[in-house]
Amino acid sequence: MKESDIKNIYEDSAQSGSQPYAEREIAPIYPNNYMDIELYVFADHKKQVGNFYTRYARWVKSDKISELALDDNGNPWYSPSSKKMFLTVLTDNMSTKDMKSDLFLLNAKDNDPIPESQFWTQFFLTILFTLIIIYNGGRILTGLPN
Repeated sequence: MKESDIKNIYEDSAQSGSQPYAEREIAPIYPNNYMDIELYVFADHKKQVGNFYTRYARWVKSDKISELALDDNGNPWYSPSSKKMFLTVLTDNMSTKDMKSDLFLLNAKDNDPIPESQFWTQFFLTILFTLIIIYNGGRILTGLPN
């Protein structure tokens, strides 16, 4: 980047009243923060990685994959060469302090599908549990009397 480009950035931000990009504060990453991680993996086999939970796993036809994303000209962003690919959805809740190394996907022991119905069952149970906690004002977890 040229010095004149940097000067333009500073002048543009001064006119708009915002801080220049170089001077903006970046939110700190605290070692005990946790983040939900969700990986969508298309491959020729069901995948697994570390302690991630396999939320969904199923074969998907290539024409459905091609319809997922289009470029600016309306062409498929990705067109699989095979007739179908295995979609594995992996989830985990990781501490930011554990996010220092790469994740290595491995083939799962089988290609058994995990249907959406299990996902929706888990989803509704999570909602139900959350509503129970809200209704009870968190007394279940804190041990406070009703």
